[in-house]
Amino acid sequence: GHPELQGTHLGQLPVCCRTRLSCPCPEQVKGQTPAAILSMDSLSTAILLLLLALVCLFLTNGSRGKGRLPPGPRPLPFLGNLLQLRSQDMLTSLTKLTQEYGSVYTVHLGPRRVVVLSGYQAVKEALVDQGEEFSGRGDYPVFFNFTKGNGIAFSNGERWKALRRFSVQILRNFGMGKRSIEERILEEAGFLLAELRKTDGQPFDPTFVLSRSVSNIICSVLFGSRFDYDDERLLTIIRLINDNFQIMSSPWGEMYNIFPGILDWVPGPHRRLFKNYGNMKDLIALIVRDHQASIDPSSPRDFIDCFLTKIAQEKQDPLSHFYLDTLLITTHNLLFGGTETVGTTLRHAFLVLMKYPKVQARVQEEIDRVVGRGRLPTVEDRVAMPYTDAVIHEVQRFADVIPMNLPHRVIRDTNFRGFLIPKGTDIITLLNTVHYDPSQFVKPQEFNPEHFLDDKQDFKKSPAFMPFSAGRRLCLGESLARMELFLYLTAILQSFSLQPLGAPEDIDLTPLSSGLGNLPRPFQLCMRKQIEVKGRGLEKPGHDDHGNRGAAAAAPAAGTGQAALGGAEHAVAGGPTPRTQATPAAGELVAAGVGTAGPGTRGAFPRRAAQLSGRWGPVFTVWLGPRPAVVLCGYAALRDALVLQADSFSGRGAMAVFERFTRGNGILFSNGQRWRTLRNFALGALKEFGLGTRTIEERVQEEAACLLSEFQATSGAPFDPRRLLDNAVSNVICSVVFGKRYGYEDPEFLRLLDLFHDNFRIMSSRWGEMYNIFPSLLDWLPGPHHRIFRNFAELRVFIAEQIQQHRQTRRPGEHRDFIDCFLDQMDKEQEHPESHFQEETLVMTTHNLFFGGTETTSTTLRYGLLILLKYPEVAAKMQAELDTVVGRVRATSLEDRTRLPYTNAVLHEIQRFISVVPLGLPRALTCDTNLYGHFLPKGTAVIPLLVSAHKDPTQFKSPDCFNPTNFLDAQGHFQSNDAFMPFAPGKRMCLGAGLARSEIFLFFTAILQRFRLLPVGSPAHIDLTPQCTGLGNIPPAFQLRMVAR
Repeated sequence: GHPELQGTHLGQLPVCCRTRLSCPCPEQVKGQTPAAILSMDSLSTAILLLLLALVCLFLTNGSRGKGRLPPGPRPLPFLGNLLQLRSQDMLTSLTKLTQEYGSVYTVHLGPRRVVVLSGYQAVKEALVDQGEEFSGRGDYPVFFNFTKGNGIAFSNGERWKALRRFSVQILRNFGMGKRSIEERILEEAGFLLAELRKTDGQPFDPTFVLSRSVSNIICSVLFGSRFDYDDERLLTIIRLINDNFQIMSSPWGEMYNIFPGILDWVPGPHRRLFKNYGNMKDLIALIVRDHQASIDPSSPRDFIDCFLTKIAQEKQDPLSHFYLDTLLITTHNLLFGGTETVGTTLRHAFLVLMKYPKVQARVQEEIDRVVGRGRLPTVEDRVAMPYTDAVIHEVQRFADVIPMNLPHRVIRDTNFRGFLIPKGTDIITLLNTVHYDPSQFVKPQEFNPEHFLDDKQDFKKSPAFMPFSAGRRLCLGESLARMELFLYLTAILQSFSLQPLGAPEDIDLTPLSSGLGNLPRPFQLCMRKQIEVKGRGLEKPGHDDHGNRGAAAAAPAAGTGQAALGGAEHAVAGGPTPRTQATPAAGELVAAGVGTAGPGTRGAFPRRAAQLSGRWGPVFTVWLGPRPAVVLCGYAALRDALVLQADSFSGRGAMAVFERFTRGNGILFSNGQRWRTLRNFALGALKEFGLGTRTIEERVQEEAACLLSEFQATSGAPFDPRRLLDNAVSNVICSVVFGKRYGYEDPEFLRLLDLFHDNFRIMSSRWGEMYNIFPSLLDWLPGPHHRIFRNFAELRVFIAEQIQQHRQTRRPGEHRDFIDCFLDQMDKEQEHPESHFQEETLVMTTHNLFFGGTETTSTTLRYGLLILLKYPEVAAKMQAELDTVVGRVRATSLEDRTRLPYTNAVLHEIQRFISVVPLGLPRALTCDTNLYGHFLPKGTAVIPLLVSAHKDPTQFKSPDCFNPTNFLDAQGHFQSNDAFMPFAPGKRMCLGAGLARSEIFLFFTAILQRFRLLPVGSPAHIDLTPQCTGLGNIPPAFQLRMVAR
């Protein structure tokens, strides 16, 4: 972990002990006469009665007159107004008092005095017009027993301000209110829909499945990743939060808030609250410990990483508000707020929509008209869906999930409507009376979407809509909750109709209980699938003779027809469309630019595919020989498929040059459970050896120093940097996989690198492209493609020898590297007949990691050097920034990245501009899928054209030019872009993305810190066009001079 965080343990957190009343021990009473005891009791009784009378007099006087507290019912000593209030229905009791005492009155909850505000006008005047005075957090014992006034929800003063500022900024950085969080929600909605389909129209209770899905959104922000729905940690979080919300909303929760000191000694379900709190805190603490062990302060993964870094930064500040206990409580606050209220609102919505089926039908009609069934709704659709938006707002108003709000407190003596409210007075703002205020809503007691529609049926806002409270204490996750409610409800109603088990009119919408929350009554429902609209396929006579009618019919149509390349016409839905009949077997290769040679043909397929997209749309079909493939072109299509429907597009498509070697084995080209098992194992093992931590940064820095020594030895003479860059980059992954680095002159190492480089170059040539289309034919034709398999065989022998050496020297349980980890796992599962851990799998996985960890990064570095030679002013500006921020004495570190915005932008722009793996690796659909109105059957091959995202003019300024300002804002700060996809998005994202980013930054900055880059000729004559384009974009060979600065 981060050195400043080491030595700070969760076990050192302060422990707060409850103070108990002391009782006289037997020895103190022993020997005293009954008369003496009676005398003592009489005196005590008299004193107690006098004190109670004084308290009563004080409370009575405090309830009268202007210039003091507002009026209210007369309290009894100690009991307060308990006789006028019903703990079973506190909300109704407080609302009734409004009729007698007005919209501002005083009530005593036991011995505690509280001012109640009722109705829109009073609440608005307090929380909005006098927001600062009413910004304190009032006492709430069910929470305070756990938080002790810590955390973002229940702290006060400067601590609360510091935590809120920090949390707002960090949550924004991780996408809150932005498109990136929308994509997370849509991805999670996809998982939710898959779970709902499993019900197969049978009755079920939606509580648990909704909670798991909603909770995963905030978990991804706080913890850096979502949980599988059967992950025990997620199930525990849901169970604990749900149980506590129910208890807090029950009479037990209400009574505990009034008499906490007494109920601490009384048995009841309220005691589970604090046991649940403890269990939740322990679970969060375990996750925090995992983060402490792997944190990289320069590259925070989530909210916890940011908070831990802040703790380290303020470690020496005695007035800091950032401690581990604060992190635990704040994380709990955000988890609780981000899970239960949204899940509860969705359940209320289900009940309402089943009770009013006409409302449900009208929402679904609007969804079909605006969105259709071919894609998931997005937040941008909301403005075009006024009725749906109005229904969601009315559900929130009508359900009124937090009816009494969390208590506020005045932070200073405050004049309010002629009353003087003393500093520290707790305030209850009855949000229920705002949402049911007849001056604001025409029929407040009825569910009526017209409350949020104007005469033209356009959506209209209401200032009395306050489900997230108002003012300074407005819910931190308001924008997230609004997105979730819209995207979840529309996604569900797009796919399903909600049907009750009984008659709609028998559905009871009154809450089961009203306390902290209005809980809906338990219910079951059936979700019936909507009638699916599937894309109509097209028949292509040229393929019917080859038995591909089914595949052709399944291919998507772009616009009115399927993407074809050539001349005849075929009848399609909507009329005849010009199109070309592809030749049997050859398919559409010539028109698609596959396998063509000659001037101007380098990179022909990506360019031709982009042209086809302009004609047929972002999703179209091409025939690569006898095989159809769906092409995804442009950022939106790639995002909607690979991110928003990540599971469906998570299969690995066929790639013959690898298939012949791997046979579907290894981490890169396996599928199904084998792939999931290997990926999970590899992620864990690579983290164990430093991937994503400071240890891997140190390995890269050490290798960078070796590389700089080699460059220094060139003495400014021209040289080709390829081999030295290959050596350095490969040595980093060698140290993880093989447990050692190699000398730059080691003949075995150099041979290994030559094999990888030769294969990458051939796979990126027209020979590699043609082999992937006609493998059986090219197996019989001479050509350089045969070298691929000879190279594979030699690599296999080398890896097998390394594994054998490890077998002879390893100690089970003591891991030196990845191979040791894998061998240990093989031993553990040797009796398991269905184990995925076999020696052949180890060979293939090792090859995959070595290939992925060497060639793409090395190619990026070479291309980057070529670009900086062509644009020396860019290199000069990077070096000036490095000199200012880092200097020339110490090596750069990843912590420097945030302070080097221009350098960071240049490195991102290099990766965007060169698009080193332009076509991505092929995907395959794992299930029948709808995309943009096209029905794609399971198993369909998919080509994700990553270069089209990087050259998308809607995402980048001058996409065909090298322009670092693509990643800089108007102030010159670095800005990320969701269309930046060099490592592919979704479930098949490159396993070594974090390592590659570290290497590119540390190697480039080390080189520029030490050397000036000089071309052999004129910069203007440097050609940046790839030497060849296929699997990779290979830069042309070049030489340069490196002169010490």
